[in-house]
Formats: sequence, structure tokens, C-alpha cells
Amino acid sequence: MASNTRSMRRVMSRTSKSTARAGAKRSTRASISYREDSTDSSGDDFVSSVSESDAPPPKRQRRAAALTSSHSGRTALEHSPRKHNPRNPAKPQLSSSNGKSASGVTGGVPVESDGVIPPWQTLPYAILLEIFTYAFDDPCDHDAGQRKAKTWVLDAALVCKAFMEPAISALYRVPPLRDLSQPHRLLDSLVANNQEIGTPSLNYGVKVKRLQLDVWDTLNYKYHNHGTFDLGQLISRLPQLSAINIYLKDDFPPYRQVEHSIRWHYPDNLFTALESTQQRLKSFTWNFRLFGDRDAFPWMTEIHQSKPFQSLRQISILNFKLRDEKHNAVEAAETLAANSAALPELESVCFHSSPGLNGVLLKSLPTSLKKLTLENCIRINSESLHSFLEGNGAHLKELVLDYNRALDLAFLPHLARTSPRLEVFKMDMHCYSTRFAHRDSDPLYTTLLASDEIPTWPRTLRTVELIHLRKWESLDAATHFFQSLIDSAKDLPDLRKLVLKPILDCSWRDRADFREKWIPRFRTVFLRKCAPPNRHLMSMRAFRRWKNPEPFHEPSTGLENDMKLPHGGGPTRRSSKMGQDPGSQPAQMSENDGPSRRTRQSQRIAQTDSQSDQEQSEQGERSKDDFIQGMCQVVDILIDNQRPMEEQLNESHFLDSEASGDEDWTGENDGVADDGYAW
Repeated sequence: MASNTRSMRRVMSRTSKSTARAGAKRSTRASISYREDSTDSSGDDFVSSVSESDAPPPKRQRRAAALTSSHSGRTALEHSPRKHNPRNPAKPQLSSSNGKSASGVTGGVPVESDGVIPPWQTLPYAILLEIFTYAFDDPCDHDAGQRKAKTWVLDAALVCKAFMEPAISALYRVPPLRDLSQPHRLLDSLVANNQEIGTPSLNYGVKVKRLQLDVWDTLNYKYHNHGTFDLGQLISRLPQLSAINIYLKDDFPPYRQVEHSIRWHYPDNLFTALESTQQRLKSFTWNFRLFGDRDAFPWMTEIHQSKPFQSLRQISILNFKLRDEKHNAVEAAETLAANSAALPELESVCFHSSPGLNGVLLKSLPTSLKKLTLENCIRINSESLHSFLEGNGAHLKELVLDYNRALDLAFLPHLARTSPRLEVFKMDMHCYSTRFAHRDSDPLYTTLLASDEIPTWPRTLRTVELIHLRKWESLDAATHFFQSLIDSAKDLPDLRKLVLKPILDCSWRDRADFREKWIPRFRTVFLRKCAPPNRHLMSMRAFRRWKNPEPFHEPSTGLENDMKLPHGGGPTRRSSKMGQDPGSQPAQMSENDGPSRRTRQSQRIAQTDSQSDQEQSEQGERSKDDFIQGMCQVVDILIDNQRPMEEQLNESHFLDSEASGDEDWTGENDGVADDGYAW
């Protein structure tokens, strides 16, 4: 998939260059714009024109004006014309694409190519959609790289007609709505798209599959001349919507809520619009801070009984807590059980920042769950989790436990029995302070794992990630933990990823000995040892040169050969053959060119010796009874005594001054400047 994406980027880069050269030849004629100028209308300030064919545009000024004012080929992507940025790394500059000089560089490795561009535009729509979706990544990442990915997808839509719809579909799949104006512009563009005369070029509403909305950025405040955003109107125009995630940015690490009044609460027209369009949701997020004055669980049960929620497979619950600490937890558990029972297809439950969740409520969850995520739930400990796994863990395939301050590893000795189908097991035991300028991020448990508690591991495990493991009872407890994985290697045939990052509070010498003993051993037992890819199969040209070796010819550089003297001088040395021109090069390289045979032989011997020494060192660390699993593509073991902090200090925290902003451009340091697009 990554190679396909790189190849398509080359196609777009070369297409852009050829279009620029063609435009230079037509400098005497009026240039044709493919993007619309910003207007005052609500529908036009969010759109841009997109080319409908591969052929060059017509050369008439009248046609250019028609394209500029046309509404048939527009997409809801930008609100003002984007200026060309010569530093934009979204279009990599490659070498010439002709057959004589068609070698590129990928990851620092020269690639030999015939310079033939495959007919990417003939690929089926489904394959192109997967490629563009992979290239666009997840629009939830708030960084400059995501903006560049968005720009790249929009540029891809302008390459040809075959690329337009899959590229736009990848962008609209999860529209990145990140400020007050963008939801309004998206809604206005959808309204304008439905009001087009005749059949619209693209139906953008059906392309939206998921909505990600931050209340603080998009819903809580009024937008100029628009008021508060009406979410129900937007949802009524998205017939293929399957997931709604409405969240607050302070509900995630470092989990310190901003003490501001939240004006926005779940509106009734949100659920009315879902009911009227008969949408079938797959995922929904409930945030207890957005319920207002409603009684939470009875109202949720009523909503879950509606048709759009009957197809829910994943539900996320944020900020759940009992209003009264003395509230009857048994009654709340019964209500939660009825709420979950109203969802017949429920497979995944996620609790985030929910101090009201305890063992009683946890046991009321359905027994058919396949995924459970507990994040920053302060009342969950190993006893309550073990009780849940005893009754509800038979079908569990994924267990994610992050940032739970009271949760230790005492449930691991029973994990293989209570969760026999577990495939993904992740724990991040990092803790966060609950208040600003106050350090209370230490774990609430006394001991992470006792020396006599030997973990057991389900046979179906594929991923194990356990990081920030601290407060061991002793070094023996950590030794037994590591040894349990080594002993279970023969029973873990499906394990492909193993990440362990314990924090050992012992002397540096004991820690160094522990590190030297276990890290090579784990790599020997679990790490997959694959031969490097054959460099002769990187392209058809390299394959032909490998199968049919030809005499090597130096490429012409246009410079004088070093066998010639400056003006007026004679040859510096005589030809080794009679009748041969002193300045000519031999047609074929001799054995003396490059490293000598003895040098090459010495290099091979040295490489063989180094490999054998490494194998001997690894064999020395490995016990004779260790079973070599050898199937893991990732084995990441980090052993240190670092104290986990909310923000890890690095080199940037100790610079004398900030960057001036006048550094030389390297292609990687583009600022997040306004590129003219709405998203």
C-alpha cells in the first residue's frame, strides 16, 4: 500500500510539471483557473472547482469564464483560492521520467526504473479509495502533517477524473471539523449540492461515514451571523453516517477539566434526525457532562431502544460518576445492565475518565463483549477487574487498560483461564495529576506484582504492550514476570508484537545485568529473523540487469575526462593499448576498477565473523531449554529507572532561545500557514 501511494505521488508530481510546461507555451492565451474565487454566498465560500477529465482545458476565454462560474464540478473543500506554495512537500520533486535517466531514491536506496508510469487511472474505484484513505490517515490528528495530507488528497483529486471521486471520498469519510466556521460551511455546501439543477456531479452527503466534533471548538459558541450550530440539520443530510463522536478536549490526557460552563447539551433534534432518516449507527459516544438536567441512565435506555441505536456495536462512555457518593450502586448497576441489554449487537464498551465506575457496575456489562477499554477509571483495581473477567471474559478479544491509578497486575496469574480468546492486551500504567500545580500522579496500589504471582498468558495473544510498569515488589518479581513469557513462548504461536517497558528501582549495576540478560534473550526467542529483500526485484529494469548482465557504461556527465589535459597540453599518460585514443575509456571495467579481489574477500570474512560473534553472544544469553518462537515482527524491551512524568523533557526544553524563523528551508519545516482550504 505504501509503495502504491509513493508511485501515485510521482504521477501527480509529473502531471503537475507537464501542465505547467503546457501553460507556459500558451502564455499568449488566457489562463484557465480550476479553483473558484471566494464569494459572499454561503455555499460558494466552501467549494473549489475540480477537473472532470484528463484532457487539457479548452483555450477559449469564454469557456474559462464558464468553468469559473460553473457549479457542477465543485466540492466542499475550500473557502478561498489556495496560492501555490513552492515549498509544499506534498508534491515531491523527482528526477526525469524518461527511460534514459529514470532512477529515483526511496528511503535513501536508489531505485532503477524504466520510467514507465503504470495506468493508475484504470484501477477500480475500490482500490483507489483504499490507497487514498491510507494516504490521508486519520483526520483526528491535530498537527501540520495532517494539513499536508489533506492538501495532498485535494491535489490528487485534480490529477484526473478517475482520481477525483475516490480522493474526495477519502477526505469526506471523516471530515476534519476543527473550528466554529467549518461545520456551518459544510452544511451550506451540502444544501447547495442538493439544490443543483439536474443531477449533481457528486453527492457529498453520502460520503460522510463518521463525525468527530469537539464541543469547545465547534458547538459551544455562536458563529458570526449563524448562531449556534444545528447538528440535527447536518445529520439529516448524511444518510450513510455510522459513527458519532462528540467529545471535550479536556476529557483526554492530562485529564484536567477546564472549569467553564458548557452551554451545549445533547439536543433533541439530534436523535429526531437520526430517527427520521432511519440511520443505523455502529458507534456512539456518550458524555455525561453533556446531559444537562436529564436523568442519565433512564434517558439513555430510552434512546437505545430506538431503531438507529439497535445496530450499535461500540459505545463509549465519558465522565460517568454518581451524583451522590451514597447513591445505591446496585440500582445503578441494574440500570446499566438494562441499558446494555437494549443493544443486541453490542461488542465493545469503552469507559473514559469515569470515577463512578466500580466493580459492581463492571460486572453488569454484557457477557458477550469482545472489547473492553478502561481509561483513567480511578476506582478500578485488580480485584474488580478479575471479578469481571471471571464472568464476562470468555469472549473477550481485546483488553485495553490505560492510566488507571489503582490497577496493578495481580489479575495476570488467572488471565489465561479467564480470557482464553484474548488477542490484544495493552496497559499503559502512566498516571496523571488531577489538579494543576499539584503532584498526585503516583499509583494508588502498593505493589505491582508479588514475587509468588506468576502470570499466565492466553494462547491466542497477538499483541502485548505493557509500559510504565513500576513499583515491583522486588527484582525477583520482575524476573518471574519475564521468565513467564519465555516459558510460554511455545504456547504463543500467534504473537506478533511484544512491547515491555518496566521501571526497576534498584542499583544501576543490577539493572544493567538485568538488561544484558533479558533483552538479547527475548530477541532470540521471539524476534522474527527474515532475510533482507532482494534488491534485484525492486523494478523490472533491475531484474533484467540481474538476469542479463551487460557491460557497464559510465553515464555521460558533459565534463572533460580526467585523461585529458587543459588547453595546450598533451596526454598525461599513454594508452595501455596501441592504437587506442588516449582520452577514451575502456568499454568494460577491469578487475582492478573498484575494490580488489583481496579486499572484497576480507570484507566478506569480516562480515561473516561479526555475524557469528553476534549469534554466539545471543546463544550465550539463551538457555538450552528456551523454545524459539521467532514470529514477532516487533520486540521492544526497555528497562530503566526513569520516573514517568506528564511531559518528558527533551533537548528542546533546554535551548537558550527560540528559533528565529529565518532558518533555511529543508522541506520539512513548513509552518501551519493558511493554505486557503476550509479544512
